[in-house]
Formats: sequence, structure tokens, C-alpha cells
Amino acid sequence: MAKSPMGGDRTAPDAEWKRIQQKTFTRWCNQSLKTRGMEVVDLQNDFSDGLKLIALLEVLSQKKLGRYNKRPKIPAQKLENVALGLKFIKTEGMKLVNIGNQDIVEGNLKLILGLVWTLIIHYQISTGFDTDEEGQRKKGGSAKQILLEWVQSKIPENDIKNFSTDWNSGIAVAALVDAVAPGLCPEHKDMTMSTPLKNAELAMGRAEEWLDVPQIVSPQDIVNPNIDELSVMTYVSYFRDAKPKEGTPMFAPAKVEVASTVDPEPDGEIVDKVDGPAENLPTFKAFTDEIASVEQAREYTEGGSGEMHVVVGDQTSDLDSMVPVLAHAFLNDLINKSFNQPSSLVVPVFNFPRAELKLSPEAELLFAECNVDLAKITCIDDIDLATLASKGRLKMSIVNHNVLADDQLVLAPSVIEIIDHHDDRTGNLYDSNVSKMIEPVATCTSLIAEFLVSQMPQALERNPDLVQLLLGVILLKTDNMDSSGPGAEKDQEMTDGLTGIGTIDRADLFTKLDALRPHHSAYQLLRKDYLLGPETNVGVTLGCSVVPHSWHDLMSLHDAPEAVPLVSSEEELDFFIVSCLESVDSETKQKFGIYSKDDEIRSRVAETMLSMDALGLSEIQSPENLQHLNSFSKQGHTLSRQELFDLVTAALSEPQVEELPSFKSFVDEIASVQAAKDTAQRKDGTVHVVMGNCACDLDSMASALGRAYYNHVTSKAPASGVVIPMFNTSRRDLPLRTDATKLFEECDVNTANVTCAEDLNLLQLNSDGQLKVTLVDHSVPSEEQKELVPSVVEIVDHHQDDSSGVYDDSVEKTIAPVGSCATLVAEDFLTQKREALEENPDLVKLLLGAILVDTDNLSPTTGLATDKDHDVVIELSKLTESDGLFDELIAAKFDTSGLSAYDLLRQDYKDAPLSSSGSRAGGSTVPENATHFLARGDATKALLQFTSEKATDVFLVNTLYYSYLDQQERQRQIVIYGTDDKLCNKVSKYLANEDILGLKEVPQDSPSLTVFEQTNVRVSRKRILELISAALSQPDEEEIPSFKVFVDQKASVGAAKKLVQEGEGDLNVVIGDQRCDLDSMVSSLARAYFNDLVGRASSGLVVPAFNVPRSDLPLRADAMHLFATCDVNADHVACSGDLDLADLQRDGRLRLTLVDHNVPCDSQQSVITAVTEIVDHHDDTSRSLYGPDVAKRMALVGSCATLVARDFLDQKRIALEKNPDLVKLLLGAILVDTENLAPAAGVVTDQDREVVKELSQFCDVDCNGLYRELRTAGYENAYNLLKDDYKDAPETKSSSQAGGSTVRESLETFLGPKYAREAIESFSTERDIDVFLVDFISYSDQEKKQQHRQLVIYCDDPRVRGQVVDFLRAQSLLALKDLPLDDPRMSGFEQQNESVSRKEVLKLISAALMPTFKLFVDELASVEVAKNYAKSQNGDIYAVMGNQAGDLDSMVSALGRAYFAYLVTPSRGDLVVPVFNFSRGDIPLRVEAVHLFTDCNVNTASVLCDGDIDLKQLQATNRLELTLVDHNVPVGDKEFLRSSVIEIIDHHKDETGNLYHDVTKNIAPVGSCATLVAKDFLDIRPLALKRNPDLTKLLLGTILVDTVNLDPSAGRATDVDRDVVVRLGKLTDVDQDSLYGQLQNAKFDLSGLSAYDLLRKDFKNATPTPSGVKVGTSSIPESLDNFLKRPAADDALDRFTKDRDLDLLLLVSVFFTDPEYHHMARQCGVYSKSEPLRSQVANYLKNQESLKLDEMTTSNPNLTAFNQGNVTASRKQLLPLVNAALAQPEQPIEIQRGVESEPTLPIDVDVVREGVPAAAAAASADVEPIPVLTAMEEREEGKHWKTVTVGGKEKLVDMEAIGPYTNVFSHGGYGGHEQRYAVIVFAACHLPDKSIPNYPYVLDNLFYYCLGILESLAADHYMVVYLHGGTADRNVPKFRWMRRCYPMLDRRYLHLFTVFILTVSVVRLLKAYFGSCVLS
Repeated sequence: MAKSPMGGDRTAPDAEWKRIQQKTFTRWCNQSLKTRGMEVVDLQNDFSDGLKLIALLEVLSQKKLGRYNKRPKIPAQKLENVALGLKFIKTEGMKLVNIGNQDIVEGNLKLILGLVWTLIIHYQISTGFDTDEEGQRKKGGSAKQILLEWVQSKIPENDIKNFSTDWNSGIAVAALVDAVAPGLCPEHKDMTMSTPLKNAELAMGRAEEWLDVPQIVSPQDIVNPNIDELSVMTYVSYFRDAKPKEGTPMFAPAKVEVASTVDPEPDGEIVDKVDGPAENLPTFKAFTDEIASVEQAREYTEGGSGEMHVVVGDQTSDLDSMVPVLAHAFLNDLINKSFNQPSSLVVPVFNFPRAELKLSPEAELLFAECNVDLAKITCIDDIDLATLASKGRLKMSIVNHNVLADDQLVLAPSVIEIIDHHDDRTGNLYDSNVSKMIEPVATCTSLIAEFLVSQMPQALERNPDLVQLLLGVILLKTDNMDSSGPGAEKDQEMTDGLTGIGTIDRADLFTKLDALRPHHSAYQLLRKDYLLGPETNVGVTLGCSVVPHSWHDLMSLHDAPEAVPLVSSEEELDFFIVSCLESVDSETKQKFGIYSKDDEIRSRVAETMLSMDALGLSEIQSPENLQHLNSFSKQGHTLSRQELFDLVTAALSEPQVEELPSFKSFVDEIASVQAAKDTAQRKDGTVHVVMGNCACDLDSMASALGRAYYNHVTSKAPASGVVIPMFNTSRRDLPLRTDATKLFEECDVNTANVTCAEDLNLLQLNSDGQLKVTLVDHSVPSEEQKELVPSVVEIVDHHQDDSSGVYDDSVEKTIAPVGSCATLVAEDFLTQKREALEENPDLVKLLLGAILVDTDNLSPTTGLATDKDHDVVIELSKLTESDGLFDELIAAKFDTSGLSAYDLLRQDYKDAPLSSSGSRAGGSTVPENATHFLARGDATKALLQFTSEKATDVFLVNTLYYSYLDQQERQRQIVIYGTDDKLCNKVSKYLANEDILGLKEVPQDSPSLTVFEQTNVRVSRKRILELISAALSQPDEEEIPSFKVFVDQKASVGAAKKLVQEGEGDLNVVIGDQRCDLDSMVSSLARAYFNDLVGRASSGLVVPAFNVPRSDLPLRADAMHLFATCDVNADHVACSGDLDLADLQRDGRLRLTLVDHNVPCDSQQSVITAVTEIVDHHDDTSRSLYGPDVAKRMALVGSCATLVARDFLDQKRIALEKNPDLVKLLLGAILVDTENLAPAAGVVTDQDREVVKELSQFCDVDCNGLYRELRTAGYENAYNLLKDDYKDAPETKSSSQAGGSTVRESLETFLGPKYAREAIESFSTERDIDVFLVDFISYSDQEKKQQHRQLVIYCDDPRVRGQVVDFLRAQSLLALKDLPLDDPRMSGFEQQNESVSRKEVLKLISAALMPTFKLFVDELASVEVAKNYAKSQNGDIYAVMGNQAGDLDSMVSALGRAYFAYLVTPSRGDLVVPVFNFSRGDIPLRVEAVHLFTDCNVNTASVLCDGDIDLKQLQATNRLELTLVDHNVPVGDKEFLRSSVIEIIDHHKDETGNLYHDVTKNIAPVGSCATLVAKDFLDIRPLALKRNPDLTKLLLGTILVDTVNLDPSAGRATDVDRDVVVRLGKLTDVDQDSLYGQLQNAKFDLSGLSAYDLLRKDFKNATPTPSGVKVGTSSIPESLDNFLKRPAADDALDRFTKDRDLDLLLLVSVFFTDPEYHHMARQCGVYSKSEPLRSQVANYLKNQESLKLDEMTTSNPNLTAFNQGNVTASRKQLLPLVNAALAQPEQPIEIQRGVESEPTLPIDVDVVREGVPAAAAAASADVEPIPVLTAMEEREEGKHWKTVTVGGKEKLVDMEAIGPYTNVFSHGGYGGHEQRYAVIVFAACHLPDKSIPNYPYVLDNLFYYCLGILESLAADHYMVVYLHGGTADRNVPKFRWMRRCYPMLDRRYLHLFTVFILTVSVVRLLKAYFGSCVLS
């Protein structure tokens, strides 16, 4: 059973130790969080949103973490918060293992406990210890060991050996308490084991009370035998820094009894006085000048390690703050020394910068007479208190104030004591253990003196200066006791007590001090220069006093707290400004205060002033005894009194949130008709009228009320005046609005208070300049109100904007095509002033009712409602009850029982737009059936009377009613009435022909009435009135202009431009689509003519427009031919570029009719709102793009011209009769578009046939001949056919490019003429395309029922053409059949699958042209190409490299990704190459890869391997870019490549951290890296896989191997792997199970490999360990049992580790236990000849429960092996555990390498021959070790070694490294008597430069090389000639290196040298004397 290190069954879900640990860690967190007012209740879940975690980290670290989500609600915000915390923990140097933000958010308790323990280690236990962040001591042991040693040193007699059972009795805790505070718990000596809980409760209670050691562990838990070590360690660590509180009862060595300033002990044991050897204590002078001087404080801060006890006053230089600081600090120092115990340094600190140490004259005198040297007192800027606090080295006493300033709140946790005489404002700022002495006395000094007088009189007797200091302050502050305030008795008592101790003459002292004070009271100073401020526009009274003294002096005066409020009260001021001007060193300093009892407004003024950065204001602390005052310090120039007045006035004028008036009070009072009249009569304000339209329907009235209220409660209200809603009708007509009347009653709106049209003379207000107007529900005032236009400032409307050119840009417009104007009003409320709706449900109901009525209850049938209406109704419904509202209003609206026919006509009337003929029209909406209305007895009379009053020639009655009210089925009817029968018939006929209305005539008896049923209820009355106006504007038939005159003159481009230039009238443009084919062009011309005839544009000009540039017209050969035969001059027709439609749209002068399309193209989207009509024969793609007023003439016919012709036939037949050219034009367009009505075209309808038949009756035209004529003319030659419809193929990576044209002829017909083939040749040449596709579409029969597709592939290069043709033939989707052609450059096919478009065929051609995968591997990216490229020194190499293990996934991913990069990213490098990251000789070891490569035709001899090219050299020349696949960090000898990495594709855990910058990463936890590579192919280049089935198979096989054939039980495959395998499977017919089986058989067919090969097969070097142990790992595809049975397996292990200099080899065995390779198994083994090393690692792994290891028996004594129960734990997961094992400090490992350690790098040959790792011998060097290589490896490595003998030992010297520097040391022959000495020339100028890479390595090898030369010389003595000339400093080795080399010199050399050092001057001298040959 696994045991927790804390005790108990670790695996038990409810283990006792877990419960205790969770409670302990929770309490520990709360100790820190209580300063933030937070508490952790449930440790498992309370960190899940990150808030408490961030707060905890900020408190612990005393640092801010930055911005985070303060109110996280969604998981993403919580994850972001936690991630911020975890990132901060790492930046603090702590290590987190296997914990992420998801774990915390999901409440993984185990990991959360681990996280908290990490924080405890870092911030609690390790503080002050030399430990790392895992609790490991850097020198000598872990934090646990250190803490244990500390405990043992404190209580050695208790023999503590652990942090669990040794503490269960409670005795150890008691002993520790007594050891930390001697005498606090002496009972521990008598405690027994039988009462553990009692012992613990006693000891822990006293520790908490007197040592501030919190009970984060309860007494019940500490005596629990299952308590965990971590909990006890956390609790005990508090004792290490614990200090006894002042007054703690203990046995002190000195017989001194102390009374503290803290609250007395409960048992009352403290005596009254301190009696003891006071003569041994320091004097006050010695304390201030020496013991606690600023120098001592600084030194202690910077170099000390103990606590500092700081006593600080407030931030003023007041005597009552400074003197108590000095006295209380001295008092604390005396108390500490009286206990004769180690104590902290007590330092008095003035709480202001030293530069502000400005004393008043009386203060200077007092300090001088008391011999206080202020230069030696510490000021706040002399030491860094925040740093001391963050390190836990600070405790603070604060005097003369009790709340720290804002910038010092970080010090609050360090406060232990408060002594103050002001009101207690601390609240919950401090810990409950903080001692407080807060009493209402005149001075804080009295409180300090009280303790000294009563408890330590001997200290005062010895320090008369201190007595005088205290007495002087009290006398000054009490005006020589002339004060009767609170605490006066105590002040008097202290004055008497101090006077009695010394011989000081109190009166004389006060007289001297008072003589230096200003002889004014504060009241006198404030009155002396007081001035009342000017009247303000904000209604407040200001006053200001200017005082020529410092702020401190004024506020220090005894009557200052009363004087300021008194002056303010006497002057009846709202704000009293006190400005102090003090002259300091010829400079005036200003501080001022603002006094007001209105705290809220004063605070707002202060905040506003402080926000004005230019003022240079900073807030300072106001006197504690003066409330309602904000004080400021002014930097720079001083502010005058007037400037201060202006400043406060400006701050008061800042806008503030005011309480909104209710909607009812607004209507009834604020904006009532009486308020409007009063404002108008006074003529002293603006009347802002919000008025609806003249119809004054419910929408108009509700919008006026709502918008007026909105303008009032927002900034739109006038500064002076009133906003008035107006009903734009007479008051007598209000009852006619029955629905409005009902709604107003429901919403408590009293219409008697609302202004109506007759209530105000708007024209008079307008002329007086008093009027502003907001128009709602219309955009232009009526004819009667047009004079109001200049006063219009705002428009809110849901109709079409009719205001173009009426207003200037200053008018604010909110115009949108929604169902109701109230929707727009409500939307502004919802987005800008929602609170107004929330507070006024009646307003909400008013707006909601109006919207529901106007949109027919949002009915989709009527189509009146838009998405915005729906959204607004949803939001409004949240604010009020709306059920049944619509039904009630509709019932009221259609309740006409109380209205006459005349009333119904008056109820809702509108004028029609003026017609060009001058005839007038108008219309009323009547809410009942027309039959019922006309049946009224007074209907005829009412019509006659009303139309006479309105002077209309034609009158519309548009009835609106519901046939079945419950079903809400809306109905509309139209009644046309007039006295002029001719006009009425004209209008009725016109309306009947308007399809948009869907009219059906209802027979009537009266000739003056025409009645229609209106089936399209969506068309509004406004639109019908527009149509009536158009009908009235229509000329008589005999006046119809000819089509030619229309095109050449009336609608010419010249006429259009003239109208635009004149700026009058609208331009109604009829425009086709951008294809501008014959149908589009003819439809534009004909529809424009039709619209002109029917008067669709009541004003302005109708013009046709061709939607192409004029230069493109000749390309439309069929159209040009038809225009020529029909006498149409295209030069007169507007084209693209002739007219600026966008500009016209901006001016509101554009109306658009779209023909042959229904949505403008992208470039014309800006004019979409100008569309009024659509005529089209395509599918409707406009959806809800347009409003209901846009007329649509759409039908699925063969040609748009069919629809245009149909309208002529039905409505303007006479125009066809008079214009045969127009008929021919329409016929030609229809015939071409329907391919002469051919059924096979698939676009011919019966309507097309009927229209052609009817048109043929108007002119004698041969339709067949006309069609052939147009087709021939359309394509004059084959070249034009090819050019008209050409497309480029997608770009390929090859040099060959492709394109294609579609020709609507048969292949045979097109290629018949000779010029056709020449056209193909010339066209492809001009287009610079190598492969040209011609896609022929034709019909095989006369009826054209059978469509055929044929293809021609044209290409000069037979190889390229063959490549393309073969690929196309292989595509079964095309179903190609060869067609014989006699041109060798062409290949022809019958395409039997006609559904495949040209676009798809061109894609296939591009795929065929791209280089194949095999070509890429064998040629384009081959090893030879790479080598030549590297040598060429031109261009970059972009390498794709797998990991060093070089498994199948790594190799295939490198190949695949390199090919992908080659295809899609040609610009990333000049040469793309895949790289196998291992030597070429190791390829045969990858048996499964060799099998798959062979099967997929991959020649590995062509693939670049490690060592083939010099990557380091490429990198050095900045020519290398690198993509990593299947790993994300290069390690070992590839670490240098990191700087070249630009991309990572990997499926392992991201280990990059902050290693890279600007590197593209695709790292995902999938089963195989090949999955990610394949997915990019599938998503971006799928045809590349289709083109390369071998590549597809390669990727598929790799994924199957890596995911164990997607077996779910293996846990390797993800959904992404499965999806990619499915998609790959569709591209190949490979059997996946069979492929997987073959690869597994190959992988586990190890018959051809030796044991040594298996170790090499999949080997990786591990990351170097800090301990210097070199580790490697091999993955073996068979069980360790089988491996060890192999011949020479033991020898292979021994040889393999020696060859690679390994101290330890980790073996990982992966194999399958069944023949189908479904059940995977794992084993692992630790191999090392060092038994301690092997045991440490093996035991550590064995203890990792997640691995589930079971030890095996092996025959090799150097191998410890295990069966691994957790098969998902891979080698990548085991290696970190090995490193962790090696980092364990309990058993330091000594690697015995059998050689004396050398301080230099070159290899000891003896060591190498003995098999000891050479790298170990060089472990202490500063450079990387030289690997021991085999001969073959040495050749591959390119190194050259030389053996030299030094001191009897052979050494290997790297000659390649020192090659350039061997000239530094040369033999100059022999000399002397009998040639007995050897001449050695040492040329220092040849020494290596220190800047070269690996400089120490080169220098060490060079040194051994020189020693080797010395050894080889046979001489008794040596003459060394040292040539120093020309040697730069950078070539001279450092002395440190020479000192290291000196001991390696053989001692016999040291006395055999004669050295000559030659400089340049010496050489010249020798040459001059002996000749130049001497030194040659």
C-alpha cells in the first residue's frame, strides 16, 4: 500500500491527512487574504475564477500582476485569470510541474494543494534560507532539513526528528514557544504524553496571543497521528520569525518589570513601574545621534537581515508629530534593552522628504535648546520601507495619525501599534492584533509623556533635554494650558508631571517659544485678507482668504479647527478657499484647501481639479481635527484668488448625473401646452417643437411624445427654453384617432396637456428666431408648413428620405427603412438612455403599441416588420406587459361606430406628390371595408365635400381592415374618386397595370367611383399616391415620343449630364449587370423607354445606362451588329464612368432600376438605397435587402427582355406598334439568350415563346436568320471566341502555366477552318500559357435537346502534354473518351460527364503540372542538389527536419512537410529540402520505414541526412531557415539551430516557452505528427495528394503506426487523426488494416539487427543534467527479456554506453503481445555501471505511482528493469522523471571515472583506452566535451586529432581547431655550447582572438600542442624568444587562464628556461646591429 509522506494511505480518497492538509493550506491562504477582505472557504473551488489566487499572489509578493478580469463570468475569462497567476508564479522563479489553468478552474484538488505548497515553500518556509523553489537548499540540504535543524537548535532536549509524530504530544510545540519567548510557556517541562490536546491548546494559544503565530493547524489536528508533514512544517515555520509582543510575560534575566503602551494583560501581572539599572541604558542624545541615526538606518536597511522597528508620524512637519516620533522610538529602544534580549533596530522616521524639513522659528529654537541634531534623524526618503516590508523585515508604530496615506497603504500589514489623539478612522484596515492607544487629548505628545512620567521617570531624569522637548510641545499646542478641549485634564497632568521632574521654568519656556510664533490667531489670519467671490452660474457662493504663512503654520494654530468653519458660516459660504503663500529661498510655495460641508460635491470638485494635469496639483493630508476640508499642494506658478474662484467654478460646472423627470411630469408640466405658450410669450427661450406628420396617426403622435422626452433628458435639450411635443393636427381631430385615444388612456397620457397645431404660431416663432423643429415620421414639412424648413434641426423617419437638397449638413438625420418611426425612437432610448424606459413603463407601452400597430403585430405576411423592429419589440417587452395590447388597439382603431363618413376621411389624410400635369391628388386611409364605407348614407356627400375642401382632382380612399379580426388577416382596397371621369379612368387604368399592387377590380354602379381589391397589402398608401401622381404625369398616347428620339435626344448621355450639372431634378437610371451582354443592354434601353412612357419618374429624367466602360462596347459584337440594324446609336447611351452615381446618391437625386440582375455589384453597393425597381429573370438573391416599396418584376424566364417586352405588350402596346426597331431589338435579345428557343438550352419557358410569337406580329423578321446573323456577328473569328470567355488556371509551382477558354460550338465546327488552329496558337502565345484548354459546349441535334462537352488540350511540349493528358484520363470523374485529331500539338476528348465545369478541369490541369512528390525527392530536393547549393554561396536553404530519434513519423513528416512547403511557400527559401536528423548509416535500422519507403517508391539515397551539409556554416552565413517536425526544441549538438527555426509542426507538448520569437507554430495533441502534415495537404492542397498516391500512402501508413491503427484502447488516436485517416482513405484504395499489419510486421522483424543495432535504432541524448550525469535513452521494439537473450547483448550495452560517453542509459521497450498488434506492452530499464546512480534513478522511477512499475529479474547486474503497467507513459514522459531523480539531493552521486581530474579540455588517451567517458574528465571545463568517435564517425565529423605526450601521458589535441594558430610556437633550432639548448620562438601575434567561438577550447588545445613540442625536443635548456610586437590586447590570454595552466608544467621545465621578450623597438635594434637575417 502506497503511503503518503505525510502519513496515511495516500490512495484513500478521504484520507485523514488530506483533510488536515486542505484545512491547513486554507488557513494559510486566509492569513494573507484577510488584508484584502477575502476568505477562502473551499480551497478546491475558490481559486477557479482566479480572483483570490491573484489577490493571494499580490499580497505575498507585494507586487501587482497587471490587468485581469475583475468579474469573470465565462470560462474563458476564468482561464485567463488563472493563467495570469500561473505565469506570475513562474516569473517569480517557482517551478510548476504538470499543472495548468484548466486544472485550477476544474478544481483538481491534488494539483491545487501542490500549487499552494509551492507558494508556502517560496514565501513562508524558504524566506531567509538559501533554497531553490522546490524547497531544495543550494548548499547542504532541503528546506525541510534546514527547518528541522533550526528546531533542533532551539529545543535540543526534545530530540525532534520529523514533522509528524514527534509533535503529536503537544510538548514540542510548548517547548518551542518557551524557547522563542523564554518564560512564556515554562509548563512544557512538566507536561506529560497523556494529555496531548491540553498541552497543544495551552502552547498554541499562547503562541497565537503573544507571538502572533496563527493557528493554521488546530490543536486537534496537531495531535492527530495522521497529520501530514507539510502542515506541521508550515505551522512551525511561523516560529522562526516570531517576536514577543511588548508586555509579553516572561522570565527576563534582568530584574526589570515593564509596563507597555499596549492593552494590559488579562492576568494583570504587569507592574506599575520599570525599576532597574537605568544608568546602563543609553541617553536620548546617544539614541538620536548614534544608535538610531540615519546612517545606522541606511546601513541596517542595506546590509542587515533583521527587523527594523520604525516609528513614524503624519506627513506634516508639525512639532506634535516630530517630537512624539523621537520620544516613542527612544521609549521602545529602552524597553528592548531592559529585556536584555536580541531586538530589532528602533528608528524614528519623519514622514516627509528631507527637502521638506522646514521648521517654524519656535520649532527651530526648541530643537536647538534640546540639543537635537535633525540632520541625524531619518526622513521618509532616506530608507525604502516598502522593500523592508516586502522582505518581512519591518514593523511600524504610527503616532499622531491612525490611517496611513494612500501611497503608504502597502505598509499596513507591518503596523503593530497606533498612538494618536484624533478620531479613530482605522476601521478594518489593520489586523486585530494591532495595539491602539487613541485618546482625545490636545496633543499626541501628552500620550507619550504619560507613559514616561508614570512608568519610566528615571529615563526622564537622565534626559532633561527630552523633558524640555515634550513640555515645550504641550505648552505650544495648549497655548500654555489655555485650552478647555477634550483631554485638557490629561494635558495639564502631563505638564505638571514633566515640570516636576526637571528644573525647567515652564512660563519662561513658553514665553520664549511663543515669542517666535505669529501673533495672530487662525481666525485673525483668515479674516485679514478675505474676499467674497463673484456670482457663479452654478448658484453657489464662494469666498477666499489668502494667508502669507505656510499651510503648516496656519493649521498648527490652536484655533484653526474652529476658525475655518466659523468664517465659512459667518459669510454663508458654500465653498471656502484658504490659500497659503509661503516664501522659501526667494520662491513662493502655495498650498490651499477647499472647505465645504457638502462632502459629495466637495469630493467631486477635488477629483475634477486633480484630473487637470496642467495645474500640477497634488492632494495632501488635511489636519485630522478639521473635517470637510480637501487640501492641495501646487507645483510651479501660484494661483491667484480669481484663478482659484474660476477653478472651483469650472469644477462645479462639470456635468453631473441628474435624476430624470418622469415621462408623465414631462408631458403634464415641463412640456405642457401652457409651458409652450409661456415660453413663446416671454420670448426669452427657444421652443424646440417635436412634430409628426400631418396625417397624425398613432406612430406619428407616439414618436413626437417619445422623441420630445428623449431630447429633454439628453443633451439635445436647449440650454434655455423647452422641448415641446406637438400633434400636427387640430385638437378637434384627436378623437378621430381611436387607436391613439385608447393607447393614451392606457398610458395615462392627458392629451389636453399636449400642444396641437393651433396652439402655437410656429410661423411667428420661426420669424422671431425662437423655433427649433424635430420632424418625426416624415422628412419634409407639408406645403403649408414649408416655411419651417430653416428651423428644422433633426429628422427621425422610417420612410424614404425625401429631404435631398432641402437642408444643409447641419440637420441631424436618423432615417432607416423600418416598420415604424417609434422603432427608431425606442432604439435611441435603449442604446443611449435605457434608464428612462426602465423608470417609465407608460412610455415603454406607448412606443410598443405604436410599433405593433404599424407593423401589423410583426406579421411576416405583410412584410412590414424588419429585423430591427423585432429586436426593439423584444427589448421593450422586457420592460412592460404587452399581452393583448395589439388586439386592444386594433379593436379600437376599427371601431368606427361613433364616426361619420366625413370624420373617417378627415381621420388620416395625406396629399399626393405634385404631378407634372398640375393635377392634384390626395388620399385618406379608412379603417373599414370599402363596401361598408360606400354604403354609409353620408358617404357620397362626404366625398364630395372633403375633396372640394382639399381641392383634389383625383381622390384615393385606401381602406385598411381585418376580415377576421381574431385571425388578424389584413385586407386593403382602393377607391378612386373624382369629378373628372377621364382623369379617374386614366389613373385607374394605370394602377391596374402596376403588378406590384396586385389589383382586382370590383364592379361599381357609379361612374365616378372605381374600386379594387389590393392583394399586395404590403404596398402603403404613400406608394399608391406616388403612382397616382405618376399616372397624372403620364402624357396622352398620341404624345408618345419615338424610341429613336428617346435614345438619341431625351435620354441621351448629354441630356443626363446637363441635368446633373443644373442640379435640379432626379436622375432615374435603368442599368443592367456588369456582364453587359446583349440581353442586359437591350433590357436597359427598352425598360428606360417604358418607364418614361408610363411616367414612373414623376420628376427628373429617365436614362438607360450600359454597365461597362465605353471602350468595351466594340467587344459586344452581337449587340453592336443588332444596334446597327435597329438604328440605335450606342454613342448616345450613358456608359460606366459617364455619370457619378455615388455622388448623385449622396445628393439624394438618384433612382435606380436594375435590369437583368437584382443586387448591385460590389463596386456599386453604395447606391443600393437608391434602388426603386427590379426587372430580372434570375433567382432573387436580394432577400430582405430592400423595403416593401421597391417594385420587383421578376420571373424565371429565358431572357430579361422577355419581361420587358411583356410589359410593353400589356401596357404600352402602342409603343411597339410605332417602333419596329424596338421590336427587333427585343426579339434579337430573347433569341440569343434562349439560343433560338432551343429546349436543350434549359432556359426557355412558354412565356418566352409567347412573347416571341406576339412580337413577331409587329414586324417582318426571320427569327432563325436573325439568330444566325447575331451569332455570326458575335464571334467574327475564333480568336474572339477564345478571348470572350477565358480563365487562367490556378498557379502551379512548375514552370508551366495553364489557362482555358469556353467556346459554344462543337469541336468539329470550330476546328474546321484553318484559322481556328492558328487562333489557338497565337492566343496561347500571347497569353504566355504552356497548356491551353478549350472547353467546347455544343448540341448534337437540331432541336438542341442534347448538350455535349468536348475538350482540347493544346501544348507544344509533348512531355508536358502527355503528363497532363495521362492525369486527366485517370480521373474517372471526367469520363473522358479520346477524339482523334490530326494536329500533334493537340489532344481531344469527349467529356461524358457534362456536369464537371471548366473551372474544375483547370484545377486538375494545375495539379498535373505541379512537380510530383517523387520528382521533388529524387531531383529537386536531393542530397546532391543540396550540397551544390550550399557550396554555391547563393540563396537560402529552407530545411524541414525531424527529431534525432528519426522514427517513421519524424522521417515521413519531414518529407511531406518539405514537399508541402515547396508547393505553397516558394518565397520562404530558394531551396526546400527534407532532412533526416541522423546519420545515413542508421537508415537500415528503421526497418518499418525502409519497408514503407520501398513500397512508396521513395529513394532514401536522395534524402539529405545529418552531416551531408554543414548546417552550422549555413547558419553562420545567415542562409538557413528551419522547420521542425515531430519536435519543437533542438537539443544536444543541434541546439545551435534554434536561432534558425521559423516554423514548428509537432504533436508533442509545447516545450518552447519563450525560446522563440516570430515562429509559426502548429502544435496540437494528436496521435501523429503526420496527421498535422496530412491535414494541411487536405485543407490547402488536396490535389497534391490526388496527384501523388505514394505520398498519400506514406502519410496514411505513418498515422496508422503511430496511433496503433486508431485502436481506442491504445489511447493514441484523437478525432483529428480519425478524420484525417478517413479523408486520406478516400484518395487511395489501400486496405488500411493490411497496410498497418505489413508495417508492424516489418517493425518487429528484427532478425537482421544486432543488439547494438537495436540500441542505435532509436536513440536520443537527454537534456544535460545539472549534476553533470550524461544520460541517453534507447527505444527497443521488443521485450527486454528477448533483447537480453540476444547474442552479446550485455557487451552491446557496455560498448554502446562507452561509445557515447553515457553514465546512464534508459531503455524503453515497446512491443505487442498479440499477432494482430492490438495489445501494446511496455517495459523500461535503467543501465549504469555506477550502482548508486542506477539505484537512485531506479528507486525514484519505482516510486512514481503513475508509471505502475513492477520490477523484473534480469541477468545483467548493471541493469534494473521493470514491467510498465501504464503503457501510455512514453519515453518523452520518462526522461523528465530521470532528470528529477538525478536532482534529488539525499544521496549525492560520485561518478567514478577512474582518472585524475584535469583542469583543461584535451582528452587523456589513457582514459579513453580504459573505457572511461572522456567527457567526464572534462566536466569541470567551461566548454562542451569532445565526443569519442569511431574511425568512421571521425571521418564523417571531419576532425583531425594528434597525440602528444605531456608528463608521461598521451593527450589528444584537436588539430583542426588550432590549425590557424600553430605558428604561435615554432622551433628555431639549437644553440649554445655543444648545441645544448633549444631555441623556441613564441609569436604572440598568432594567438587566437578572444572573440572567436569556443575560444577556451582552442586555447587549451594550443597549450597542450606547445607542451607536446617541448617534450619532443632533446635539449638540456630552452631559450624562449617571446615576440610581442603587433600583439593586440584581445590576443593576450587572461591571467586567470595562465594561472590555471602553470601547475601543468613539468617542474623540470621551470628552471630550464631563458626568456627574451622582444618588442618592436628591440627587434629594430637587433636588426640594425646584426643584420636583418638574425631573426629571419
